[in-house]
Amino acid sequence: MFKKTGIIMLFIFAFISTTTAQRHELGVFVGASNYNGELNPGPVNLNFIHPAFGVMYRFNKSKHVSYKLNAYYGWISGNDAQSSDTFQLKRNLSFFSHLFDVSGVMEFNFFPFIPGTQDINFTPYIFAGFSIFHFNPTADFQAHNYELRTMHTEGEPAYGQIGAAFPFGGGFKMSVTQVINIGFELGVRKAYTNYLDDVSTIYPDPKIFANNPAAAGLSNKTNQTSQSLIGRQRGNPNGSDWYNFAGFWITFNVFKIGKHSCEAFPKFRY
Repeated sequence: MFKKTGIIMLFIFAFISTTTAQRHELGVFVGASNYNGELNPGPVNLNFIHPAFGVMYRFNKSKHVSYKLNAYYGWISGNDAQSSDTFQLKRNLSFFSHLFDVSGVMEFNFFPFIPGTQDINFTPYIFAGFSIFHFNPTADFQAHNYELRTMHTEGEPAYGQIGAAFPFGGGFKMSVTQVINIGFELGVRKAYTNYLDDVSTIYPDPKIFANNPAAAGLSNKTNQTSQSLIGRQRGNPNGSDWYNFAGFWITFNVFKIGKHSCEAFPKFRY
């Protein structure tokens, strides 16, 4: 799947780079990251919102269509102790993880938009595309942090640290000068994994932790014996985890200087 998707993305951006109406933006993003899954099932919990930042490149193919490449870095976390749900409080699990996300998306502007001009200088927009991300769920046990993927807390094989996601969302953009554009964006990512938080299926037989007391403690943080929990629900295997980025961005227009007028942006030259 990754090979096919990579080839498609390379083809798209190769096509973009050779299009005659060349208009480019480079910028930065500052905002917040959040996670939804077994340890934070609600849409928004202020306890689990963390700072995020990144860089971005946008190619404006026309007044309504843009292509954007993002590289974002943030943190995600969840904690059953912050819930009011009885099941979560008894389960008593928690995690935190860095999150590095690279995504390619297509944007659709609702209004005709030309960055760098005052004639058509603002629009709401929506976007969708494809993301690849790196994660590493970690938790504390007896004052030490452990990488949960190597603990096999549900008896599962060690899952990879690279995942894929489907990003979509929307925002608002405005051209404030001939060079500077600003905007706000909310992007939701559906991850094609249920292990962002290391919680997905059932409690395993504690015999697999015979030589690893830390893994046993990270697997079961209830007040029940591990033997009594064998095969009982620990997570929801039927769903996927989600993560989100929201924040403000600023971009700077990059012009290709030349002697011919660009049809898509007639006021500028390429």
